[in-house]
Amino acid sequence: MAASLAELPNELLKEIIGHCSGENTRNTRNTLANVRLTSSRLESVATDALFKHLYLGASINEGRRVRKIMASEKLKSCIRSLTFNSQYRDPGCESHQHGFERLSGVVKDSLWDCCRAELLSGVEIQLERSPELRLDARVTGVFNDYSYQAVRKLLQTLNTRPPTTSFIRSLKIKNLQCYIDQSLMTQPEFSILLSRLHTLKLSFASILILGLFNDDNVAEAVYFYKSLCSIWLTPVSQGLTTLSLDAGDYWGYNPKIDFSRTHFPKLKTLALGHYLWSHDWQLQWLLSHGGTLEHLYMEMSPLLVQYRSSHELDNEGYPLALEEVYTVWSRSATRNYTRRWSYYLTEIAGGLHHLQTFKMSDVDGKMASEGYENFESMIHMTRYIDHGVHGYRFNPPTNVLHDALGEGDWVRLGEEDANALKALEEVIDKRKKQGCARIPCA
Repeated sequence: MAASLAELPNELLKEIIGHCSGENTRNTRNTLANVRLTSSRLESVATDALFKHLYLGASINEGRRVRKIMASEKLKSCIRSLTFNSQYRDPGCESHQHGFERLSGVVKDSLWDCCRAELLSGVEIQLERSPELRLDARVTGVFNDYSYQAVRKLLQTLNTRPPTTSFIRSLKIKNLQCYIDQSLMTQPEFSILLSRLHTLKLSFASILILGLFNDDNVAEAVYFYKSLCSIWLTPVSQGLTTLSLDAGDYWGYNPKIDFSRTHFPKLKTLALGHYLWSHDWQLQWLLSHGGTLEHLYMEMSPLLVQYRSSHELDNEGYPLALEEVYTVWSRSATRNYTRRWSYYLTEIAGGLHHLQTFKMSDVDGKMASEGYENFESMIHMTRYIDHGVHGYRFNPPTNVLHDALGEGDWVRLGEEDANALKALEEVIDKRKKQGCARIPCA
């Protein structure tokens, strides 16, 4: 006779409850809360799962709810990860207009207490996509922006966690604004915080989406991207196993972000969103992780085929820095890039020896290798892109590569790319069956 639920050992009950708590959603939390009411034994098991992931919004009621949780030593000891969502606040709240200091005291105190939970190891910060980036620090000494003040408060608190607490191993920030806070991010405590991470996931608020068209704001964002490696990536490089970088618009080319001197010796998972591929050094940097990389995701990360600029390009084909544009005699320039995805995919197949997962997705989230017969989607994906001299944005190369090749060669290019992708996936399938043995690309 099968054992009843009440007869199962706690280890199995935790496994069952664990399947209910796999996703930190409202429905999941409601389910776990109901399970706690069924019996004293299940209450104990479900409590650990329910309070393992703590969610905090920016409203007063949210702050009060979390403060009650933190007042209980039993519940506080369950917390392993914190998600703070600055978008969820009281109706009519104008804190986004006046800065983080206008948040209620109860929310501030909740943040402080949560970040000091003894066993906390993961933090996720979900910021709103601000309509603008207000850089008044030069004048007032205050960064008058709600979203960034939320980041600053949390990072300051994490930097000063008591030595008896566990290390933060996972940090995720959504819609991080393109600003380097010198008083916070250049301090040794910040580098130490990053050096202990195993997972880092950052998505950047786009310069274009934020509408940053004055010179000061653009210069600040350019400095952020140029400092990305030294401030964020180099300190975290030695222990990192998972890295995810994304932005609201295409990035990596203008300004140039040079990953070539930043190596991640333990990296297993890499996800790049809206990242532009243009130069061979980028591929070589990727392949340098062939000894460890197992999972590679590219979401809307096309190859650049042509860049047209109203200013000169440097010797490597990158746009001049802002200060150089105004100090040298400038003339329009065009740079063409000849690499195609068939080449990239062939190199990836032969160079990433432990790769178990490779996904390319388009703007709608569909994967090139899923749900389509004969990889026909590869022909229609935004996998190549160009930049016009009069536009701020990058565009699919409907008028550049397509016209240069002609309809017939354009279709053949899609078939070549699709065949290379199929060959890569065949190598991955063989590798899985043979226990990660090195399989050369056919």
